[in-house]
Amino acid sequence: MKLKKAQRHSVDLVFLIVLFLIFTFSSVSVILVSINSYKAVVEAGEENSSARTAVAYVREVIHQNDSNGGVGLCTFENRSAIGIDIGNDYMLYIYEYDKHLMELYAKVGAPVSVEAGEAVMEVQSFEVTEPEANIINISVVDNMGNYEKVVISTKSEKIE
Repeated sequence: MKLKKAQRHSVDLVFLIVLFLIFTFSSVSVILVSINSYKAVVEAGEENSSARTAVAYVREVIHQNDSNGGVGLCTFENRSAIGIDIGNDYMLYIYEYDKHLMELYAKVGAPVSVEAGEAVMEVQSFEVTEPEANIINISVVDNMGNYEKVVISTKSEKIE
């Protein structure tokens, strides 16, 4: 009788251990699948957002400061830049330098240097053109090679 009871307890114990291992394996598998899915979603989001973010940033800054005569293309140190009059005798310049989208706040008439700007984000290229008055074309290629282009109409005239 004692032998039968001892065998029964060992079978119960083995059953519980196997059940626990199956539960643990299933839990770890679900976690690993979730982690891989999350990584794929994050990578896709990063891949799709860099160029759009740069274009959205420039567009928003232009629209926030677009008053008559306040936005236009300008050139300093042989670089095309967007010049934005932000008031109080200060200008904001947006341009590309050293594979970065840069912004530089400077007093009107003060000497400016491309190195003095602050990096906003990394980009492969940032091109601005003004094919006609009050129209600014912006093209951005981000580090992933994604290309975005936007055409912005302004109330402003070209800043010299």
